[in-house]
Amino acid sequence: MGVGDLLRKVRKRFGVVFAVSGLACPLIAAGFFVHTSLFVKNALRAPGTVVELTPVESDENGIEYKPVFSFQAIDKQTYTITSNTSTNPPEFSVGDTITVLYEKEDPAKATPDAFWQLWLVPVVLVIIGVCHGVFGLACLYFDRRYRKRLATSNASL
Repeated sequence: MGVGDLLRKVRKRFGVVFAVSGLACPLIAAGFFVHTSLFVKNALRAPGTVVELTPVESDENGIEYKPVFSFQAIDKQTYTITSNTSTNPPEFSVGDTITVLYEKEDPAKATPDAFWQLWLVPVVLVIIGVCHGVFGLACLYFDRRYRKRLATSNASL
């Protein structure tokens, strides 16, 4: 097996893997989108205040910040929640007044009503899916083109 054959096999395998993940990521993103849309539609809303920004280490951005917010739910209890989403620069400042979304049955799973807090996962999955899909399809395209050129050159011999 020559280097050309090895490269062709690698290109084809990469193409298949990336094309499949390029399809899978947007499908998974659609699931997150539906889940988040239903949450937003059915959630109760309450005013809240950002009380702290918790620094967390990130591989890409060094230090990112998770907002810690406090709000009073319909049960008259005050909840202080640390968001699952961190950003750099911080999306909020300490003292910011925000709208908090939460389920009546479980106010401890509250989240700020802010774009990146709600939609980060579906957006990232779609971006990854598009990049993987384009890369995978390009690998498959160039593999097919290489095989056609090889077949044409072998036929003319």
